[in-house]
Amino acid sequence: MQIPRTWGLGGVAVVAATLVTGGRGLAQEVRIECLSFPKQAVEEIELLVGKEKTVPITLQSHTLTALQEVPRMATWRFGKSGQNQEGEFKFTTYGSV
Repeated sequence: MQIPRTWGLGGVAVVAATLVTGGRGLAQEVRIECLSFPKQAVEEIELLVGKEKTVPITLQSHTLTALQEVPRMATWRFGKSGQNQEGEFKFTTYGSV
């Protein structure tokens, strides 16, 4: 089943489609692709997939990103990771779905 969503991401609209496989219950892993528009320069962001764990996403205008297989989440958070002043993990959310 495909579940498309859209949201604004730093002036870039992004579509994320998750693909859940059939069978008993819902899959623990899903495949996700993103698409950005309108036309803008390539942008590197991250998808938060667990506690202090991200996967890189390269947004290219009008082009689907590489297929990522990630743990199923209730909310997808896209943004950038870094560290706060104390050196702890910090994730800045640009958009979520």
